[in-house]
Amino acid sequence: MPNVLPTHSSLNWAAARGNEEYVRILLSYGADPNSMDNTGRTVLHQAADGGNAEVMRLVLEAGGNPNPVMPVGIFRSTPLFAAVTNCKSTLIVKHLLNFKADVNGCGPEGVTALHDVARSLGPHLARLLLKYKADLNATTHDGKTPIIMAIIYNNHEVLKLLLDHLYQYTSRPRLRGSDLFQTIAEHADIETIKILAATLHLKSHFDTSTARAVISARETLQRRPDDSEGLSAAFEELIVIVEAEPSDMESNESLMESGFLSCRSTWNTDPDSVDARKMMEKEFDSDDDTVESERWEDAKDTFETSRAELKF
Repeated sequence: MPNVLPTHSSLNWAAARGNEEYVRILLSYGADPNSMDNTGRTVLHQAADGGNAEVMRLVLEAGGNPNPVMPVGIFRSTPLFAAVTNCKSTLIVKHLLNFKADVNGCGPEGVTALHDVARSLGPHLARLLLKYKADLNATTHDGKTPIIMAIIYNNHEVLKLLLDHLYQYTSRPRLRGSDLFQTIAEHADIETIKILAATLHLKSHFDTSTARAVISARETLQRRPDDSEGLSAAFEELIVIVEAEPSDMESNESLMESGFLSCRSTWNTDPDSVDARKMMEKEFDSDDDTVESERWEDAKDTFETSRAELKF
């Protein structure tokens, strides 16, 4: 159990400010790398907020626990979640994962780091978490998976990445069910619907319960303030694709012709082939582990997010 203090320790203070020099000095004099304030924030939580990757590395190497146990009555997300949410630094996240942070650790509401990335962050963080075996089946306390989060928040690039990653699994994540159509009808924009229409994972037997869910979803869509002819048409095209149940070959060909399916997508690749595995490994490991490459990816994600905000 970490040493719980009524207020911040000097090390907590230095880590929160990203002050590498002070952190080095305090650790050299035996400061506790696992000290925790009375709200459950550890030195690693503070380091995640401070945004200094070297500070994070120093505290971890000094014995900072990336998976702290909270005292009874205190509810706090993990340092990894704080790193993803607050500083959005790929290198800080990688340091935590390399020191065995629980990639599927969740906070009081059952939200994991991948859930949070799926809401609003860039695909590079999602790719990193998936490389360290983040669980696509993880559900929040109200039943949302990371894919559902990406649909709700219309995070297109992360949604495509998560759907591509389904081929890594022998069993499909929870992508079907009556609530899926409601989620699409309530939240999805046209681009999100097109992305979903391009994936084979929505193909299923169109039974009575599915038909009822679609009818209800249509009514929900019609009540949306932003409903439009384009949005309704995209939704109806999605339903037609789900109902049709084409073979994998026919589905891929038709989607390629319609422009819904990218030529470089792993959906067009046999996931069991050697070439496919090499392609996936190359995608995950294309960047080296240098600070410069991680900063470049962080800057690129920030630029893409800003551009999307300007577009809409």
